[in-house]
Amino acid sequence: MVDERHTLRCNFPGSIGQLLAVNAVPDLALLLDGPSCGFHKGELIAGNHDLTSTLLDAAGDHRIATTDADVFNIARDRREVIAGRIDALRRHPDHGLVLVSALPMASVVGVQYDALIDGLEPAPDAAPVVRVEADAFDADWLEGYAAALDVVASRLDLAGAAPVHDRAVVVGALVDRGEGDRRADLGELADLLSGLGLETTALLPGSGGFAGDLRRAAGAGVVVSLPYARRAARTLARRLDATLIETDLPVGLEGTSRWLRTVGAATGREGAAEDLIERRLARIVPRLEWVVPHHLLHRRLAFVGDPFLAAGLADMGGELGFEIAEAFVLGKERHRERLVEPDALPDRTHWQPPAARVTRRLRELHADRPLDLVVTNTHYLHLTRAAGLPFLDLGFPDALTHHLTPAPTLGYTGTLHLAQRLMNRLSLFDCLARPVPFGD
Repeated sequence: MVDERHTLRCNFPGSIGQLLAVNAVPDLALLLDGPSCGFHKGELIAGNHDLTSTLLDAAGDHRIATTDADVFNIARDRREVIAGRIDALRRHPDHGLVLVSALPMASVVGVQYDALIDGLEPAPDAAPVVRVEADAFDADWLEGYAAALDVVASRLDLAGAAPVHDRAVVVGALVDRGEGDRRADLGELADLLSGLGLETTALLPGSGGFAGDLRRAAGAGVVVSLPYARRAARTLARRLDATLIETDLPVGLEGTSRWLRTVGAATGREGAAEDLIERRLARIVPRLEWVVPHHLLHRRLAFVGDPFLAAGLADMGGELGFEIAEAFVLGKERHRERLVEPDALPDRTHWQPPAARVTRRLRELHADRPLDLVVTNTHYLHLTRAAGLPFLDLGFPDALTHHLTPAPTLGYTGTLHLAQRLMNRLSLFDCLARPVPFGD
């Protein structure tokens, strides 16, 4: 019998996070030094999770490339090949910044990437090239995403920066695709700040390209930091000499209200925050009047996904009547430090658990007291199906549900949408669980 501790752990490598960051900023390009599998990792995103992705191109004009390293050439002198791939990416007219990173196989060889970058022939119109500092062996997807965005924040052109105290930039939302769910999340963040009297000059990522609209961050006197890219937010705040406000995700009614109070207190807008909260709750709460007692109250859920959404959903469950009995986090426990309110996570939270443990624990939880739903991404859906439990697909990656229209998870409107999705899926499985009556 195989010891479950020796089964694959539920997490994604750092390169996946880097690809997500490149996917979110449309003029970034990425060279992954390593085998061609690095290129195929992009297929987890493009055309599967994100129907709007521009990472890959049908004509072969991709924004990601590899060096095709393998066991036969990895120990040879590959400097010419690597430099050639970098040069091709930086000379592409649509690329504003080129990132260079290494997969584990290549990282052990000790290639001096900075020296290769410095040795490239001068080209006035070429995009700048920067190495992404992320441990190829130890960094997971959340750290890869954060590391890539920190490069963007550190190299962003802020020439003529004139930060204004009533203008803000939001750094570190998870923009894992360009569909209606993530676009709506970005809209919710800007709408909440607008309600406080703050103009959102840019969202990193989310406002466009490195060489384009992201440069509007130069006008921000406030940097709002979300947990997916803390270091990038600190870098940008330091460069702008701006007020840095670190927050958790605005998920749920209380989570969103707490987010507004945090930003309001840091910008001297406490009164505006309370007024906005009162108005929004007066509009939102009545729409949940029948949803909570008839569909969500006393429901028992489990969660498989990223830690920051896990904390938000657990917090939301406390106010809407459902419980996240256990969370299985796709990430390492050190991510707990990125949460302003780490106690918001469920008491039973497993960090990058072995896959076999997830299925075993789901079965045990269900045997102890039935689980109504498992909220999971589609990559690990098989673990839920192996336990024979109903599911709701949410988070990265999600190849089952796509959004052509706004479908936020953040803010007050996001609370309604999440409640709607939970209610509808619970109702569906409630119906399927009932015996079908015989006809006449």
